[in-house]
This record gives sequence, structure tokens and C-alpha cells, in this order.
Amino acid sequence: MKDIFTYTDNLAPFTAGATQVIIPKSISSKADLLRLFSERLSFPKGFGSNWDALFDCLRDLSWLREGRVVVIHEGIPAMLSADDLRAYLGLLGDAVVSWQNKPGAHELVVVFPAKETKQV
Repeated sequence: MKDIFTYTDNLAPFTAGATQVIIPKSISSKADLLRLFSERLSFPKGFGSNWDALFDCLRDLSWLREGRVVVIHEGIPAMLSADDLRAYLGLLGDAVVSWQNKPGAHELVVVFPAKETKQV
């Protein structure tokens, strides 16, 4: 995962003109995390509010204007269980790779603070 995500405290090169989702370190639950993604990225009606649905939406993004989508983490989400964190990081990584292998109208960038490199 370390090569798939971006670790930096300088967000400027990634955020100019991009659609952004800011994930607070203090996000209180998986449900809140899924709701935040759904709201910030205007997921289609019927979003399933589970990991599979999040992955599917992050691999599609056809309803958004073309361009970069940046998921900015203020830190590793502290309130997720170890299993949920593993699932979340895995699906984010897989979604980033899917866009790298599928040239198109979108780019997905997932950013963590530089200090989180070893923990992710």
C-alpha cells in the first residue's frame, strides 16, 4: 500500500481543481465514514452503505465531472476496528490501482499525512 497512496503534508499539488473528500482522523464509525463519502462524492441513490458499495462507487465516478478525486485523510481513522481498517485501506488501494490501469476521465488519489507512512 505504501507505493499506492500518497504521503505528504503539502496538499497543494493534489487539490487544485480537484473534487475533495476530507476524512477526519476522529471519524466516529464505519457508517459515518461511508456517509461522508456518499455525501461528498454525491453517490447515486441506492448506495449500499457497505465496503463493496464504496469500492464500486470509487471505481466508477461517472456521475462526477472529469478530473482528479482526492481523498485526504487527516490521519488514520481511529474509530475503525482493525478488520474495518484493513478492509478500508485494501479497497482504497484497489480503487486507486483500478484507475491507474483504466485510463479515463478520472484520477483517484488517496493522501495520508507524511507521519502515517509506517502505520498504513
